[in-house]
Amino acid sequence: METTGAVEQQSEYDRFKELKAFEESKAGVKGLVDAGIVKIPQMFIRPLDELTEELDHTEHENSNFEIPLIDIKSVDLNDHLRHKEVIDEVRRASETCGFFRLVNHGIPLSVMGEIVKDTIAGLLSEALGLKQDHLKRMYLNCLVLSGHYYPACPEPELTLGTSTHSDPSFFTILLQDHIGGLQFLHQDQWVTVKPIPGDLIVNIGDLLQLISNDKFKGAEHRVLANVMDQEYQWHVF
Repeated sequence: METTGAVEQQSEYDRFKELKAFEESKAGVKGLVDAGIVKIPQMFIRPLDELTEELDHTEHENSNFEIPLIDIKSVDLNDHLRHKEVIDEVRRASETCGFFRLVNHGIPLSVMGEIVKDTIAGLLSEALGLKQDHLKRMYLNCLVLSGHYYPACPEPELTLGTSTHSDPSFFTILLQDHIGGLQFLHQDQWVTVKPIPGDLIVNIGDLLQLISNDKFKGAEHRVLANVMDQEYQWHVF
């Protein structure tokens, strides 16, 4: 009896109607949270088959895989040996998982855009065997700054902050908050990108994968929902 009722209720659900009402309210997701909801609307609940498939991609607790970490502290200090090592590290990370972490970058947020073009774009160019300014001259005349805010979710196990996707861009640089939630798909498993204050996360976009003839790989990624507020700042090239 209960199963039949659930099926009937499911069949009567009109997702389009709910979405239309949500859009017309102009409240947004934050408005729902501010209203004190304790259950997320059905339109945000992931389908059962998607939740079941999730079990095949869950990150194992004993997995020791970490996002590649690249220290670029002395990359511009005429240390030619270290410069070559960094290029090799960028190449390996871009070819194998499409994500890497930059530490000791020394980049203030106020000037990040311009420095990211003499540093990261140059390293990617050289990792492809090109001149250092090649990709900058071809593609980096446009920077998009995108700030993402994910309100606290009362039922994070039933939904996602951002669904699985790859970026239709050249590459993306991410500054995480302390909460985290970013995951990327590597060897059929979701890998959690742990937030570390001050570090920058770089992920390869579809455009760079295209022009590199699939030498560099853009990884699918997503953001998990959380019971706490989350903020991300994306610099998309």
